[in-house]
Amino acid sequence: IPRNPERFEFLKDPGDPSVVQGALRFLLSDPRITVALVGFSDTRQLQDALLAVKDFKPWSKERIDATRQQLRSAFNEMCTGCAYCDNCPVELPIPKLMDAYNQYMFDRNKQSAINRLRYHWSLLREPDFYRQCIECGACEQACTQHLPIIERIKELAEMVEEYQAQQQ
Repeated sequence: IPRNPERFEFLKDPGDPSVVQGALRFLLSDPRITVALVGFSDTRQLQDALLAVKDFKPWSKERIDATRQQLRSAFNEMCTGCAYCDNCPVELPIPKLMDAYNQYMFDRNKQSAINRLRYHWSLLREPDFYRQCIECGACEQACTQHLPIIERIKELAEMVEEYQAQQQ
């Protein structure tokens, strides 16, 4: 959330100085949540979290429900990582590719997908690697979210090709 606050702007209430504070208040307002584990990269983030709970007043059930709905719609097109699609006859690592595509969707920055492929999955290969897809549709049939996996793999191939052309 701290790296992509614009994607979570809807979590803020008027007067909230940061999205992180809104997100923490959202979590803590849900009576089913008894503990919120927050990761910190620096003292500013710690102070932000402390301010979120200072004089904390839980959100109404209506506000919680509305925010949940916004979260669902905001991230509906992102892969959940269930890996049901991991049945590729040419053994493309589809869950890993979809994870990289999620990075792209999150901030609309192609370099984010490239970095995810390269540094997290060690999958920055020649574009032909991604073009091995025979478009059989097995992955899309298995996808519970009905995501356009084949189209996304093609987009990743184009991103990689573009990136590699820039590197030469």
